Amino acid sequence: MQYNFILSLALCFIWAVCIIVTIFINYEAFVGYLADKFSSNGIIERPKIALLKVIFAPAYCTLILILFNALWRKIYKVPLRIYLLFSIYLIAHLVLCHHLYHQPLLEGVSGEDSILEWMTVLLSLLAVLGFLISGAKNARISFLFALVWLCFAAEEISWGQRILSFESPEVFEKLNDQKETNIHNFINPILRYLYPLFFILVALFLTSLRNSRFLDKMYSISGVREVLEINDRYFIWLLPLSSSILSLPFFNMLELTEQQFGLLGFLLSYLLLWKLIHSNK
Repeated sequence: MQYNFILSLALCFIWAVCIIVTIFINYEAFVGYLADKFSSNGIIERPKIALLKVIFAPAYCTLILILFNALWRKIYKVPLRIYLLFSIYLIAHLVLCHHLYHQPLLEGVSGEDSILEWMTVLLSLLAVLGFLISGAKNARISFLFALVWLCFAAEEISWGQRILSFESPEVFEKLNDQKETNIHNFINPILRYLYPLFFILVALFLTSLRNSRFLDKMYSISGVREVLEINDRYFIWLLPLSSSILSLPFFNMLELTEQQFGLLGFLLSYLLLWKLIHSNK
């Protein structure tokens, strides 16, 4: 295992060096080649970002595989019936998205202010409420979760911009891809590469990372033990794991993964609240 890891890092390094040398030798020709092969209109609007993607592509894929490997022992121990139920749920969700957006399933789902986007926001706000109540019942980690899902819901609706119809500040007009008052659209070119990593790390937080000595203090926070018990009982970690797969760049299903994140918060918050209420009886 260690040998494979070192070999992978060496190959990633060699690839990066070769691409960088090629860029220095003939920058224009290399960018032109990328435009001809990978751009639908023959133009690359952000050539520097495109070159960075090419340089770090093997390293990114290697990191994804390493993180999946860290989850492997959990993956193969999940009962088949759980995978079956989860697959039925996911397929039903995909069919719903297809019906609402009239798009081929694997082209993803999108649409500002759509019913599914508002359901994502509603689930996230309900999650915030549940986490706040759990925090009041001495599960301190819930306050952090409430902040995370509150920011997520606010980002989804651009902090109320489309509701209140206020104009974006100048910096958002210039640098934001959608010219809206939100943070995540500043990094749209790399966002689809960050989503899979984020969701895998969430799955690892709920599973393998709890064995890490470096994170002892985090796992000792009040409420974390209850969250882990809920996760182990209901296999909650499968939601972020499946979202990490669906959010891989070649699937282009970011809206669907955002819906899964809203659902994750909703389930986790109210299962935690239920556990806290019944443990106090």
